[in-house]
Amino acid sequence: MLKRGFIVFIAAMIAVSSLIMVATAETSTALTQSDIKVYLNSRRLNFDVPPQIINGSTMVPLRVIFEAFGANVEWDDATSTVTATRDCDIIVLKIGDVNPTVNGVPKQINQPGILVDGRTLVPVRFISESFGCSVDWLEAARTVNIQSLLPLTDTESDIPPVEWCR
Repeated sequence: MLKRGFIVFIAAMIAVSSLIMVATAETSTALTQSDIKVYLNSRRLNFDVPPQIINGSTMVPLRVIFEAFGANVEWDDATSTVTATRDCDIIVLKIGDVNPTVNGVPKQINQPGILVDGRTLVPVRFISESFGCSVDWLEAARTVNIQSLLPLTDTESDIPPVEWCR
């Protein structure tokens, strides 16, 4: 009888431990995805769908990042393709495709754009560097810092937009 009670006790402890581990893993994943901060020229960007790390790439909602760069965004629902235009720069990225183009030149990325909660997420480093920015990842702070050497909007400089073209 004592042996049976001990076995039931051990089984109950294993079950409780398993539940705690699952709950902790889910909380950890939620924290991992939602605590990523993104700054552009020291200004924090806010997203309706939180940035996520997928296959080692920090992914952010495309409209927010493109508009922060002052880019015009067009979405082609039929082909699941986004085209972003800023002055002379044109980025074309198709959902699920690891070969976007920048100014007509094919590039290769590790993580293609994806759809999450009705939003298109794109790799922030690829997008930022395509617009001539430097990108730093601060692991301890879970922060992406993007620095643009060129003005992002007409209000940031007296230089006409055509001067931004490389």
